[in-house]
Formats: sequence, structure tokens, C-alpha cells
Amino acid sequence: MLICMTRMNLINSILSWSRTTRLPTMGWILIVCVGMTGCTIPGSFFRPSAVDAPVGVTQFILQDLTPDVVHEFGQNLDLSQLPLALRDAEPTSFDKIDVDDRISVSVFEPNTSARSVLGGAGGKSDLLVNIPVDAAGMLNVPFAGVVKAKGLTLEQLNQKLLAQMRRVVLDPQLQVFVQERASKLVTVQGLAGKSGRYALDRRMQRLSHVLAQVAPDQKNPEMLQVAVRRGDLVGRMRLADLYEDSRLDIPLHADDSIVIRELMHNVSVLGAVNQQGPHRIPRRQFSVLDAIALAGGMNEERADPSAVYLFKQSELEESERNKRWPVIYRLNLGRPEVMLIAKRTLVSDNDVILIGDASFTDVRKVSSALNAVLGGARLIYQVSR
Repeated sequence: MLICMTRMNLINSILSWSRTTRLPTMGWILIVCVGMTGCTIPGSFFRPSAVDAPVGVTQFILQDLTPDVVHEFGQNLDLSQLPLALRDAEPTSFDKIDVDDRISVSVFEPNTSARSVLGGAGGKSDLLVNIPVDAAGMLNVPFAGVVKAKGLTLEQLNQKLLAQMRRVVLDPQLQVFVQERASKLVTVQGLAGKSGRYALDRRMQRLSHVLAQVAPDQKNPEMLQVAVRRGDLVGRMRLADLYEDSRLDIPLHADDSIVIRELMHNVSVLGAVNQQGPHRIPRRQFSVLDAIALAGGMNEERADPSAVYLFKQSELEESERNKRWPVIYRLNLGRPEVMLIAKRTLVSDNDVILIGDASFTDVRKVSSALNAVLGGARLIYQVSR
């Protein structure tokens, strides 16, 4: 830009100098204008010749995209990542009582003429409800006292309470049940209609059971990721995959954390298209042709269908790990068979598609630039007269 401004500033000096020479003013103006054409001709965004340079000159490998090549870099993109330790984990046991569980006890005393300590002449009592198991694993039950509950089954706790209660209640009959499994809570966060903490029980112990309660967004399950964290283990899957594959419906354990989030994947389409820039990938099976269509299609006046290049993010990462030149894939969409390959070639997050300019595009730009320069020269000449 600085060079262009300097050349513009020379016009006034040359016009003044031309008045002292024999060269006509228009001649000097044309010399200046021809010298300025380099400032006014816009360069192409991307030239295919930059990629088609001989091997050894470039720092990448250019490879035509064929069905075999597509098969090599794989089409099973973003599969569910589920460690075996999560998938093969044993279901949670609900046989034994644990800390923070809440216990309810129904006591029934047969009819008797003696007045009952429960009140009245005997009968069923609903007073002994929602009793928490404390941090030491103890349960404080009215009329029975404090008993060790942690690690006991309901039947074992029932027998222990019965023995304790017989000291104050005449021939009691007990029914013990768990009011809430507060020792077995899981946390749900993210794009859930009802985030929060949920208690596992025999009727709700698998991932699908909890998701049915929290009501995740169902607009696009293909782009909704469910992550389950258990200690240092993290399993990830798409909600759509969970619906299709029962092996992903893992049993949950206490203190599991479930996070539901939308996958924000983008593919950048640049060059001779009508809408350059990053575009959101709306589904997993999203091809090169889909991405070009999402970018408004190729620009009819600029695009070269034979110069379509695919830059795979996964290939770039692999080349960096293996310390080799990355591979750029070329597609000639002017050929019908390659169109089918592009339809089957899937894009993933951070991939780039580049559409080269046709060779005649530069000719059109030069012609347009020269017309603009000559028009400016004509104006300067008229002013100088």
C-alpha cells in the first residue's frame, strides 16, 4: 500500500516536469498508469499452481482423492469413546444399606387390652418414617434405639429392629424399606431439561433411565454428546448412538457425573465459493459436497471445479506426531465419478475445503484493473489541460 501511495504522489511531480519536456502530457500519464497497474490488480485468493508445484518444492504431499484413499483415512468419524471399565462394570447393588440412605419403618402391634407405647390400643403406626443413616452408619429408630445399619440387608435390619423393639412393644410386627437411596446419587448437568442430583434405585440404575428423567434436548440427538465421568474414567457417546446401541446403556454407580452438551463442530470452506468462512456441521454424516452446498455453492464466475482441495485436521495432527509432511487431498469435481467420491467423503471438526480460482479469473481481473487505470488516466489528462 505504501508503494501505491508513493506512486500516486509522483503524478503531480511528473505532470509538472512534463510541461518542461517535449513528451506529451498523455504519454507521461500512460507511463505512470502502466507502472501502477501492479497496485490495482487484485490477486487471486488461492491459485491451484501453488499446490500443484513439483514434489520437493512444497512442504506437503498432494494426493488425488480416490475410493481407496477415502477408505484409508476412515469414515467412522467420532465414534463413541467408552472405556471397557465403564462398559463392563457390574450393576450397582441395592441389597445393602449405606450411609445417607433414608429408612422408613412401619410398626404393627396386635390388638391388646393393654395400652400401647405407640399410642392407642395397638395397631399400625406410620410415625417411623424417613430416618437417615448417619455418617457412622448408625440408625436411630424410636422405641428401638440406635442400631448399626450400614452393610445390612433390609431383612437383617428388620430382624435387628424387631429384637430391639420387643423390649417396649408387645409382639411387634415390622416392615422396613428404603425411602431414598441418598447414598447412590448421580449428578446431571448441561443441556438437560431438569438438571440436578438423582438417586439410583432398582427401577433407575442405567444411563437411559436417568436420561428419561432429565429430559435432554431431542432436536438433534446426533449432535448431542453424553459424557459419563466415574473417577478418572470418562466415557463419551452421542445420544443417537445410545438409542441405537444397547451396549452404551451402561449401569450407573454412586457419584457418577453426567454432562450433556451440544457438539459445536465446524468446517471452513474458503476460496471461490459464495459464502466463505466456517460453517456449523449439522449432522455426523456430512460430506464434502454437503459442506460446499452449505457455503452457497461454487462461484460460477471464479471457481475451478478441478481444483478442490481437502485439508483434514486428523491428517495434520497425525503428520505432526509422525514428523512427516501432511497430505492434502485433491478432487476434480468436473468428473462425475469424483462427485460420487466427494459425496461419500465425510468432513469432521476443523477440516478445511479450498476451492481454487479458474485460470481465466486473473485475465478478467487484469482487464478490469486496466480499464480502471485508463479511466483514471483520462481524468488526469483532462484536469492537466
